[in-house]
Amino acid sequence: MNTSLNNTTSSNDTFMKYAPKAVALLCLLTVISATSFLTRGWALMDFNIATLAALSALVLLLNIQLARGETINPKKQLLTRIMHRCSYVPYLFGIYLFLFKGFWSLTVMVNSFSVMLAVMSLFYLICGHFVVNAGFQSCPMAKLKVKR
Repeated sequence: MNTSLNNTTSSNDTFMKYAPKAVALLCLLTVISATSFLTRGWALMDFNIATLAALSALVLLLNIQLARGETINPKKQLLTRIMHRCSYVPYLFGIYLFLFKGFWSLTVMVNSFSVMLAVMSLFYLICGHFVVNAGFQSCPMAKLKVKR
């Protein structure tokens, strides 16, 4: 077996380890952000997070189907091409969740401590960790050629 096929296989295994957990956390984040958007007076930041979390979950679900080989056929080639273009969205969104919403919120707590802010910061750190790992593993899959 050549090394590129071995790397793809190990990347696929790692992706399948992180992706379902990332999708579940992104769905939870979508619900939390949408609820916060509606209850806090239509805050645009909550709307953006809910939208990006839903889009990232959708892209990761399509990547899971691609990793399983369910979308590789000529009839679904357009869907696969769209997914390839959007494969970096979960990775970049995960970096945003981990660094800005998670880590930066923890550094802001030096001035004033809040239990709810600590819990949400830890949630964003955990969610960002899984989304970054799944997104990072899905980026090489976007470069793979679709067999016809």
